[in-house]
Amino acid sequence: MKLKEISDGYFAGFGRGELPYLRCGGCGHAFYYPRNLCPKCSSGELALAASSGKGKVFSCTRIKTRDPARSPIYAIVELPEGFRMYTNVLADSAEIGDDVEVVFREVEGRIFPFFRPAGDAAP
Repeated sequence: MKLKEISDGYFAGFGRGELPYLRCGGCGHAFYYPRNLCPKCSSGELALAASSGKGKVFSCTRIKTRDPARSPIYAIVELPEGFRMYTNVLADSAEIGDDVEVVFREVEGRIFPFFRPAGDAAP
């Protein structure tokens, strides 16, 4: 699979409200960031799959700004499919171990995944 094909598959998934990831056909390793080779075994046998979009905060930090309402929370979220991803958590606070779920937002004309507290009705 070529990198453009993989990237296009990610953005198509985002548009459908799905969180895609890659699974290696050679070793079974799951990873999020679009690549055309497995980072574990270097195989090119990759398949796009859709995640449940539910996970747990593995690590997080709030970047303090002059406007506390605009201070982003950067996190690593661990998903049950076996991969972790860097993301923003759209919340007033986040702690390690918090349950989160994916939400999609438009940024400069493209759809991207973010996370929010699980069960939070806020957009």
